[in-house]
Amino acid sequence: MTDVSLIAPGIRHEPLKSHSGLELDWWWDVLEVNNDILAEKMHWVHPFSNYAGIETGGWNLVQLAPGRPGKLSVNKSEEVEIHAKWGGLLSWEVILWDDVVTTGQSMIEAEGALSKHGIEVVQRVCVLDRREEFNDQIKANCPCGGFSLCNGCRGLHLEVTSLFTTSDLVAAGLVSVEGEVE
Repeated sequence: MTDVSLIAPGIRHEPLKSHSGLELDWWWDVLEVNNDILAEKMHWVHPFSNYAGIETGGWNLVQLAPGRPGKLSVNKSEEVEIHAKWGGLLSWEVILWDDVVTTGQSMIEAEGALSKHGIEVVQRVCVLDRREEFNDQIKANCPCGGFSLCNGCRGLHLEVTSLFTTSDLVAAGLVSVEGEVE
């Protein structure tokens, strides 16, 4: 387990409606975290890759990454901005970052927008993955019941590398969730 004290200052124990429409009992604010420590943790993913960040949380993370040759931002209207150093991107491959993954839908949409610009996502990474917490709820609201890769639930099946999960925060006593976390 990774040291959850890194993100503890950003945990907010108050209700919030997520971008994906889920009602959250608690949420995490990337802007309340020690950015120097987080930037160091981000470096382990792949030290020489271009980073793409989903606005706004993912973009805030990508801004922290030291020495990145290419930084891209992706917003909800599928616009892609390239903020490149040293004359451009090293390649048309990026690591896609977001602060929190709840359903995976933002990752899917961002990857689609990047693909339209000829940019390939080679890895997906987030700081906090909450999908395990909402598996049952997402499957129950999906026409396929979570058994196929339809638009309603395919975010559950995305391969995403996370620095932390809901289970990590529950184990550390920082949050509690109703029911069991899968």
